[in-house]
Formats: sequence, C-alpha cells, structure tokens
Amino acid sequence: MHPSFHKETYSATPYRAWAVIVFAKLGSEYILANIPRRGWTVPSGRIEAGETPDDTAVRETWEEIGARILPEDLRYMGYYLVREESGDYATVPTYFVKLTNYGDVPEGSESLGTIQCPLENVRRLYWMWDALIESVFTIAEEYAKN
Repeated sequence: MHPSFHKETYSATPYRAWAVIVFAKLGSEYILANIPRRGWTVPSGRIEAGETPDDTAVRETWEEIGARILPEDLRYMGYYLVREESGDYATVPTYFVKLTNYGDVPEGSESLGTIQCPLENVRRLYWMWDALIESVFTIAEEYAKN
C-alpha cells in the first residue's frame, strides 16, 4: 500500500500515531530543512516516548528549522496513513503553522540548514515530489489563506 492522505482526525483510526509532518510558512514562503539522506523537506519526525503528536510537531519545528512555536500555533490538516517496515499501519498527523520568524538550527540537530522559498521552488527542490505531496501542499496553501 502506498501512503495516502486523509483530512479526518487521526485519533478516529485504530492505528497509532507514529510521526508528524509540519508545513511551516513565513509570509508567502515555505521553510524547508536539509536532512541527510532525504534532502530538502518540511519539518518532520518520529513521535518519542511520552510525547503527543503536538509535542513532536513543536520539537521537530525547533530542531529542524529553528522556529519556536506553541501547540496552539499548529493547525491540524489531516494525516498520512503509512505502512511501517513491520507491516503495521500507522498515522502521521500533519500540521500547518504560520511563522512570524525562525532562527538558526540548534546545535546537534540533524538538519544541515534551512531554505526559505515559494511553492514553485519547493516543487523543484523537494526531496520526493509526487502527486501525493503536491496534493498536501495544495491543502497547506488553503490553510495559509485563513
């Protein structure tokens, strides 16, 4: 099964939340992180023990692009349904956040740096651009308007 995206709440599924993705935008531009073995991508990462998906989104946004946000800044967009290496299904809650600023990536982060760019450049730079990621960026653009 290929990943799929759903606009419903992930908690309504029987699957555990495994990781999160955060579409972060400053003005009209997205902030991408340069992650080894992936390349340019939106902040994302696995949920650690004791964290909620919101906690993970806040942490990953800080660690990967140097942006300090609060859980109440996050706007839930939906979730990816993915199949883990074990064969089990899991959800990946996905958020949008409007940033007012961001800074340097914190020391020790896996991120090699950031880039700020409009959607047309994201399409060219993104590590794995396909129809699914295009559709989720379209949803993020809807959130950016509100």
